[in-house]
Amino acid sequence: MEQAIALHAKERGVAPTGAKNCARLLEVAYYDLVIVPARPIGVGQRVYISKLKKLPNRYAGPHTPPPQYESCRTDIQGKVVGIRMAERHFTELIVENEITRSLTTTACVAIPHIQGVTIDLNGWWWVLRTTLKFLLPETRRIPMEYDAIVIPDDIEWRDEDGEEDVANV
Repeated sequence: MEQAIALHAKERGVAPTGAKNCARLLEVAYYDLVIVPARPIGVGQRVYISKLKKLPNRYAGPHTPPPQYESCRTDIQGKVVGIRMAERHFTELIVENEITRSLTTTACVAIPHIQGVTIDLNGWWWVLRTTLKFLLPETRRIPMEYDAIVIPDDIEWRDEDGEEDVANV
């Protein structure tokens, strides 16, 4: 089975799906990708979404440190089933959630469109995106964090003796 790629993103919002034949209130989640993924994302790839929470800057020196985020894994994992070219500077990835216990059925991840870095469109998708780019509206931009530090929320801090270090927790 293919390894899932982590998408570190900020949550933009959720909306109900409106499925009347379901007893649970299902929803669609919207995210903005701000950290460059390990490799470019394309249709058919397996991904999982980690929600980012900005940590406060604890450095009081003359230089500004890179931004720090804590990543919290969500209950969204699955394949990218499609793309949506909504705006000039970013493309939305449609992720169909495979985790059945989750209330989120679909996630829409807005990703800055940098071919070969953040997204991998091949064949006619690339031609279509390149020719239609100038016809698409420009309403917002998603700033990328190239030098950000991402700390997983499930990390265990231990000292040299193997004991849990309570000073860093």
